Amino acid sequence: MVTFNVISETSGRFSWTGAGSLNESYSQAVTLFHSGEKSRAIELLEQLHRQNPDYFYITEFLGSYYMETDQTFLAMDYFREVCLNAQMRIPEDFKGAVPWSCIENRAYLSALYNLGVMSFGMHNYEFACMYFRKLLELDPWDRHGVRYIMGDVYFNAGNIGEAEFSYRQCVKNSHVRYSLGLLLYAKGNHAESVQQFCSAIILDDIPYSIHTSCRLKRTGDFQKRVDAMYYTAYTADLWAKYGGGEFLKKIFESKTFQVRYHRIIMKRKQLNNIMLTSAVERMKLKREIFNLVNSISLKFAQQILNDIKAAG
Repeated sequence: MVTFNVISETSGRFSWTGAGSLNESYSQAVTLFHSGEKSRAIELLEQLHRQNPDYFYITEFLGSYYMETDQTFLAMDYFREVCLNAQMRIPEDFKGAVPWSCIENRAYLSALYNLGVMSFGMHNYEFACMYFRKLLELDPWDRHGVRYIMGDVYFNAGNIGEAEFSYRQCVKNSHVRYSLGLLLYAKGNHAESVQQFCSAIILDDIPYSIHTSCRLKRTGDFQKRVDAMYYTAYTADLWAKYGGGEFLKKIFESKTFQVRYHRIIMKRKQLNNIMLTSAVERMKLKREIFNLVNSISLKFAQQILNDIKAAG
């Protein structure tokens, strides 16, 4: 008989007693799934799930499968079942963490994350906040990077104060800078909005090119492009609502910004030309790029606003 134990505060790890044969059956079904026999594997996993509803590795696997096959409501039912079963094994006075580093915890943490993402996608921001907050509470190391999107959840929900606070906690991230710039633009704080947008474009100009439909002559790595596409997709409603794209384009095209932008582009090209730069030269170039990026002040932003005003 399989017994799902109550979680220990000292270890913060879920555990089962007598799950050896069940775990073996689960592993065999997963192997069958990855070998291409998906229908048969899902049939076996559904059977195992009916017999052992507490064993949430199986439940989470099924939820992930249905999420990937766009069966959203069915997937959410499975993920909610994972969360319900897990939370029943966590004492009410539990003050510890449930870290991702413990493999046994990953099904529950993944279920929370997926519920948050799907709730966000369905514009159910209250539930998205609830799931993401719970995930950060249990796994403060934030393996999923939830802290980088919490601001966007709050912003979409109309909670401007919480959104700005969340953004400012993670402002080193270029995507967060884009969102903070948009929020400040919506508030009418145009100078700091320009400051954040400038830094965001210099750190990563792919979201700029997507938001403004402007093609830039750059290469960039594949993963960076994928991340930018995800970011622009889940913030599309915000950009449509506040119309920051045209303002962003005016910033990019201003004379003051173009001078700074192209200086940084040239120095990055030099830095990437390993054959022509020594270790000392590379360190010098890195320092110069760092200074150019981090010297984007409110005074610099005001010069750009003056350029935009002069251009009409």
